[in-house]
Amino acid sequence: MVPLSQERRETVERLFNSFSLGRAIEVCDEILADNAIWEVAPRTVTARRSKSEHLAYLGPILDDYTEFSITPNDILVSSSQSESDILYCAARSACTHRLLGAYGQDYIFCFWFAPGSGNKIVYVKEYVDTWYSIRFFNKAEKAKAKL
Repeated sequence: MVPLSQERRETVERLFNSFSLGRAIEVCDEILADNAIWEVAPRTVTARRSKSEHLAYLGPILDDYTEFSITPNDILVSSSQSESDILYCAARSACTHRLLGAYGQDYIFCFWFAPGSGNKIVYVKEYVDTWYSIRFFNKAEKAKAKL
């Protein structure tokens, strides 16, 4: 029997791997609980979306890239008997934007799993590098407007 902590680690790794395989929407749909919330932080770029809103948002974003990969590192998940339902990890993206070229971002993610579940996520908090994000996406919007 696979420990719950290992199952959760594998679920998050599968999520991140799905981006480079072009299956992010499908895998997000599968592992996010129907009532899941995906929140982006900090407050300067905050967004709080339901599962359906996140899936609808993600598609057009990914369409702007010819390549998109995100690699988790420093995964921290409880392996105690009274396991926490939270998994934390850092991540780094390496992408190619259709209009602007290379894009890479540093993240911290907090994933809350459904109690006792290793494969259903009920809440995600994604912390992004706001200074970099705001500058990059403002440039992207200006480039799109020129088309």
